[in-house]
Amino acid sequence: MFETSFVSVTEDQKQAVKNWWTAFEENQVKILESFSPDDDGAFDLPQWMQSSLQAVHAQIMWEFGPGLVKPHRLVITPEGRRELRPLIRAILQEAPVLEKFEFYGHRLPENLEMASTMLSYRAGWQDLSEIKFKTELNELNQIDITYYTPFNDPKDEQINKLWLLTAQLLGEEITERWVGFVDVRVLPKGRLFGFLKRPDIEQSPIEDFRADFDTRIAEIKASLPDQPYSEFAEEQEWVMLELEPEKQDDYDFKDDLFVAPFVSAPLFQAMHGQRNSFSAERFSSKGESFLFLKMDGAAEDLDQEIFEDRSAIEDALNDALKSMGCIIGGGTGLRYSYIDLAVTDLKAAVSIIRETLQAGKLTKRSWLFLHDPDYQSEWLGVWPDSPAPFVAAPN
Repeated sequence: MFETSFVSVTEDQKQAVKNWWTAFEENQVKILESFSPDDDGAFDLPQWMQSSLQAVHAQIMWEFGPGLVKPHRLVITPEGRRELRPLIRAILQEAPVLEKFEFYGHRLPENLEMASTMLSYRAGWQDLSEIKFKTELNELNQIDITYYTPFNDPKDEQINKLWLLTAQLLGEEITERWVGFVDVRVLPKGRLFGFLKRPDIEQSPIEDFRADFDTRIAEIKASLPDQPYSEFAEEQEWVMLELEPEKQDDYDFKDDLFVAPFVSAPLFQAMHGQRNSFSAERFSSKGESFLFLKMDGAAEDLDQEIFEDRSAIEDALNDALKSMGCIIGGGTGLRYSYIDLAVTDLKAAVSIIRETLQAGKLTKRSWLFLHDPDYQSEWLGVWPDSPAPFVAAPN
């Protein structure tokens, strides 16, 4: 783990990235020729991508398409494996500037015509014009979508296809950060006294989907406090949450947490109950980062600590961070203790946090983690020689 970064990319991966981009530049003419309808198939593009790009990581996905400015684009994405996004960013940072190609780390939003073509190919839905929808905001500052379709596929299959449609219309990044649940209702096709039966519900045509979603995002952002948490967290009416963890040999994330004071129940639920889809921009209008300190209550060096208890640590951090950040929660677990923070300048705040905790001789078995799911496998030791924490392998 790097001392000053939450992002870890191995030396082998760095070399594999260099090899990949070298191979891409050397083969770009063959790649372009493979897009031609007259191509003889001598160059097996899917096989080549698997052997070259996926040598960096087997779970990396890819797709080619028309570029926004240049003729072609290549999207390199981990899809649902958000813990791989730091690696994707590292890959794209090394991308060469090429005349014919653009490179992206998320699938881009498509217009309805392109989405219809994709759903026809991948889902067998020939006409999307009869699809209608309704959006609603939930308490986690997400947007729930109910679609109304004329199709007869089983509900689970329709929902899978509608997630695909959603990602096509919104793009992968917005879908990851803002969509809550996707549900489906089948539009009745029968007639009653000569009139077509329709549910008595406000529905919008699918053509209005992106505009409606953008409006919903704007509603959420407008509802957020126009201040950083450091200016209002202490005045909030905090909640005390109780959980029932299962006893284990060791605990990933906060899996041993049984009691947690927190500035907001919805924020806690979004960070913990929906941790794989958490997004800071749904809860902060000031670009804040949310992170937490994890401290091992079974460490052998606890007797060296100057801090009397967790409350003393919280006071020291609040005093040191000043307007740059503040405590927004904490908790006690079966083995570990936790302190949650919101900070406006992550790099500077992390430096202050580490200096403050080192001055208090906090146990070396203490670490900082980000709540951003893109970094769910990353950590930063409070001390340069903090041992690695237990981190479960992603599902």
